[in-house]
Amino acid sequence: MGSPQKMVAIVLGGGISGLTAARVLQQKSREFLLLERCPTVGGLTRTVEVGEFCFDYTGHFLHLSRYATPGDIPYANLRNDEWVQITRRSRCFVAGKVITAPIQYNLAELPPDLFKRCVESYNARPALPNGENATFLDYIVSGFGQELADLFLIPQNEKTMAISLDHLSKHAVRRFFPAPDEKLVRMGMAKGVATNPMNYNSTFWYPKAGGIGRLVQGLRTGIDNCAVNQDVIAVNLRDRTVRTRAHGTYCWDVLFSSIPLNSLCQMTNDEELVRASAMLSHSSTISFNIGIRGPLPPELRGIHWL
Repeated sequence: MGSPQKMVAIVLGGGISGLTAARVLQQKSREFLLLERCPTVGGLTRTVEVGEFCFDYTGHFLHLSRYATPGDIPYANLRNDEWVQITRRSRCFVAGKVITAPIQYNLAELPPDLFKRCVESYNARPALPNGENATFLDYIVSGFGQELADLFLIPQNEKTMAISLDHLSKHAVRRFFPAPDEKLVRMGMAKGVATNPMNYNSTFWYPKAGGIGRLVQGLRTGIDNCAVNQDVIAVNLRDRTVRTRAHGTYCWDVLFSSIPLNSLCQMTNDEELVRASAMLSHSSTISFNIGIRGPLPPELRGIHWL
C-alpha cells in the first residue's frame, strides 16, 4: 500500500462547511486535502438538473443572519444580481384543509370544532415549569395549549427532529421555532386575519436559475486539492492518519471534520468516543423531488413550503 501521504491539514466532507474550511486554508497558503465520499461536492446543498427541472437535495433556502445579501458571504463568489429575495409563503395541511403557517397564529382557519377546542385549550394552557429541566415539549404546550400541540406542533417537530420533544431542552431550536406571542395568537383567532410573523426565515434568498447548488459552485470555485469518491472509513487519532475505502491513507497535523459527529467518533475506534457517540441523536431526511407540468390547484399556487 506504500507510505501514507503527508498533509498539513485534512478536511473531511465537501459540504458548504468543508468547502469554506478549504477556502480559508487555501487563502492562508496552508497545504490541505479535502476528502468527499460522493462523486461531487456540496453535501445536502447540491442541485441535480433534469430537463427543465432543478431538484435540490433538500429544501435549502438561504436564510442570512450575519450578512445582508448573498454577495456579502465570504468566500462564496456570489453575485446579487443572480439571486432574488423572497417573502416566504408556507402552509400546513390539517384536518383536510390548507392552513396558513405558522398554524398557531392562524387558528381561525381551522374547522369550527377544532378551532373551538384549540381556543379552549389555549386559554387553559399551563405555565412553563421553572428551572432548567423544562423541556421543549413543556415550552410548546405552555405556549400554545395541549390541543394544538397534539394536533400539529408535537408530531411536526418530532418528525423534523427525529426525537421525542421531552428529550430536548426548552432552549432547543428556539431560533427555528416561533416564540409564543399572545397578541399574535389572539389576532390569529379573529376571523379572516392571516398572520405571518417575522422570524428567522420570513424572507429567504434563492438563485434566479440553477437551484441552491449555485452556492456550492461559488464556494468550490478555485479550490485546489478536492478529492471526490473518497469515503473515509477510519481515523487513527494516535497516529494522525485517515484511511479511505479506496485504500488511500493520509497523515495530518490538523484535522477539520464536517461529517456527522457520531460517524466521526465511530471511525476512530476509540472506546470512549464510541460510547459517547451512542448518546448522540440526529435526524435524517429522505427527499423525494417531483416535477409537475401543468397548473396547480389554486390553494397550492405560489406556496414555498407545505
